[in-house]
Amino acid sequence: MLWQVNSDAVKKEIEAIWRWHVINKETGETNRHDDGQVGCDFPLTAGSIIESFGFLYTKTNDKVWLERAKLLANYFWKLRNKETNLIAERPNAGAERFDGSAFATDISGPYCHSLLAAYRLTTENLFKEQAVAYLDAYNKYGFDKETGKFWGALKLDGKPIPGPRLPASPEPEQFGNAEQYAQYEPRGHLDLWEPYILGSQFPLETAQCYAMAYQISNDPNMLTGAKRFADWIEKTPANTCETDISWYSEYSKTYGREGTYAEKYGRAISFFIDMYVMTDDEKYLQSARKFADEVLEKLYVNGFFKGHPAKPYYEAIDGVGNLLYAMVALDQTLRGDARGFNSDSW
Repeated sequence: MLWQVNSDAVKKEIEAIWRWHVINKETGETNRHDDGQVGCDFPLTAGSIIESFGFLYTKTNDKVWLERAKLLANYFWKLRNKETNLIAERPNAGAERFDGSAFATDISGPYCHSLLAAYRLTTENLFKEQAVAYLDAYNKYGFDKETGKFWGALKLDGKPIPGPRLPASPEPEQFGNAEQYAQYEPRGHLDLWEPYILGSQFPLETAQCYAMAYQISNDPNMLTGAKRFADWIEKTPANTCETDISWYSEYSKTYGREGTYAEKYGRAISFFIDMYVMTDDEKYLQSARKFADEVLEKLYVNGFFKGHPAKPYYEAIDGVGNLLYAMVALDQTLRGDARGFNSDSW
């Protein structure tokens, strides 16, 4: 849409991303900060850059942008554990920080979505193949058959990082303090309804990626991963406190008991619509309706959707837009126009 308004401005912005965020033009190492220095090479951030380069390639037909997108993707691929295909959450952080030596769901969620989106844009198989490989690895090493849950983080050799988690630090956070940073490590099982919008836990996004990867690749392992998440989400109400000890435990034991955020409801509904479209199994459509009914009960007030059951007001950051997209998609599905996989709702 912005391209239609001012394509020159969009092109300049993407060119600036290459200049300031890709800090090693030979290896593809990135920094989420725009100072042009070595910094935080999170795949989560690099994924958005890969998408932007892929987008510009489709608009200009200049293959340099496709090659740059592939360069960034291959930076992480070359750093993977070749036995497991797992990559670190932030490779250049070093072993002294957990994200420098552990795989978490910001990779299987946002990063894999960016790779799949880049494939859809460019039809370059490299993006699809890498996304499926990461998702396959998490499905293989991250699923706990005894509980039916996924582990929150894995060592790169595939071993789960056990709990319990660390409580919130009593001291004010100091930037770069690895000991304090450890409180954010998702030890033990993944928490489906964690309240933080940007961290190391993206369970619903990962569920959506398994469904999307199956729809694109027809790989049966992707469907297995999607079904495992579907079973877990279905039996875990949105007001469940899954983690007794965490930096956000006060929320989970109070406001979290009333339900979850609009975006999480929206993602759950969208995911179950996708599952219904893929499998034609009515139970997934019923799950989508169940979450939608809860939304109407807890978030719909005086003709308006608020962002959380415990909030008396609307706040855009709570993901109401995502929820509305999902509710419209559900209405279309119930009317017989089942589409699913609308990437605009991501």
